[in-house]
Amino acid sequence: MHQSLHLRQLIAQEAARLLASGLVSDFSRARQRAARQVFRGRLSRDELPNFAEIQAFMVQQRTETGVLSHSPEHLIEELKRSIENLAQILQDDKLIVEKPTDEHLVLPGFSLRMYSLLRFEEIEEILVDAGTRLPGDLLVMNVADNTPRYFRLMTQHLEIQVYSLTDQFHIEGLTVSDYIQQLRANGPSSNQAGIERESLLDWSYAFELLPLLSGVRVDTYRHPEGDLCYHSQQVFKLGCALEPYDTEFLEACLFHDLGYLKNTHAPQSGTIDLLLGLATERTLFFIAELPVAHEYLKTGQIRGGLRKSPDFDLLIELARVDRQGREMGVSVPELEEIEEYLNSLEG
Repeated sequence: MHQSLHLRQLIAQEAARLLASGLVSDFSRARQRAARQVFRGRLSRDELPNFAEIQAFMVQQRTETGVLSHSPEHLIEELKRSIENLAQILQDDKLIVEKPTDEHLVLPGFSLRMYSLLRFEEIEEILVDAGTRLPGDLLVMNVADNTPRYFRLMTQHLEIQVYSLTDQFHIEGLTVSDYIQQLRANGPSSNQAGIERESLLDWSYAFELLPLLSGVRVDTYRHPEGDLCYHSQQVFKLGCALEPYDTEFLEACLFHDLGYLKNTHAPQSGTIDLLLGLATERTLFFIAELPVAHEYLKTGQIRGGLRKSPDFDLLIELARVDRQGREMGVSVPELEEIEEYLNSLEG
């Protein structure tokens, strides 16, 4: 029994690390990957950690690293230092930084893409040779098994992905020196300065962030409405039609995409980060399992343990309204009206 508990703790701790680093963007995949890394044999459902156990380790890791107290200015300096260190290793004139977008907010968990003119194998040889001798707090992680391939390098709070341009099509970007100069000139944006914690202090702060979603660039094929704030308002309206008095479900409807303000490449884990300590475990469950619910709508397949959840049917409904709430020209309630309504449910 003691060994089984220890195994659950190890898997929960590794899953929390994978989520915090951005290596995995949803809880189900993080748990599966952590289980494979920690234990090579077959595990029963009872031997796997639940959502709350993984969440507890995420909170613990942030407390130990002091992420909650880091200011935007500190994070930008950390990013500059790491880029400069990496440029020394991979040669400044052969690196291109992804062109910043309007929502280029440097928050805990921020991910930056860089591209090298070197071949992938050359990058690998240089980074492997550098090993733990990388300057500063830049730490080489394993190569991602995605296509196209890339190396993930982590600082304490940020991530840099290094691709080879030989594996890419045309990339619009900046030289390292131009990117750093732009960071120095602009400093934290007005939006950036407003997000000084990884977890939010209260729901009023969360409502203040929602309009910033309108500035996030989205794939118009997946989001033809073209505006994530407008999308969130649509999902909330549809959710209200289903469960008008379920506050936790409605909070998931409204805030499920808030993590795009932290990391556009892993928005779901970003949302969890922002709402930890504020949202209930049930609200976080809806958000954490939303990608799995979308997959269920596509394939009809889902793991048995999740199907037994008392909120399974409502989770699938959340995925449905998330899919439906992407229309143009639909009337939606104002954010002030939504906030007043949710406050009335709490009262």
